[in-house]
Amino acid sequence: MVADFDDLPKVLNARLTFNGKVQEAHIWKQMLQKSMKSRMTTWTYAVMFEGYDPRQNDTHASTEAELERHMAECEQFECLQDAAANFILSLISRETKEGYTLVEMLLADDTLNASGSSMLNYICKVVSIRTVSYTHLRAHETSLHLV
Repeated sequence: MVADFDDLPKVLNARLTFNGKVQEAHIWKQMLQKSMKSRMTTWTYAVMFEGYDPRQNDTHASTEAELERHMAECEQFECLQDAAANFILSLISRETKEGYTLVEMLLADDTLNASGSSMLNYICKVVSIRTVSYTHLRAHETSLHLV
């Protein structure tokens, strides 16, 4: 599972580097998804990119073995999220002001820095908020504002 992130060729790793510029976040996430899909199991991909979380499943385990399987899956989920968070942080370039700021924001939030999928969602959410705000401002601009 962690090998999904550790075994990437250096060329691919370099291609997936994110500069931290919010207007490019959705494109970066799509590239990341496309590049990782063939390298991940269906379960790993579902956790990372499709929002699957076994902890949210109501488990009505009828046997002790089913309960143990569920607990093991939850433990794997936690390990994957931690490894993915470290992987995503390694892809964000700290050489740009935007990348450095983004990394600082992610590290400052304990709920984000322990979850790779939460990081991805947060990065894209920041993009949406900024885009909507800018669009909203431009929509209300009149010729009076341009004088």
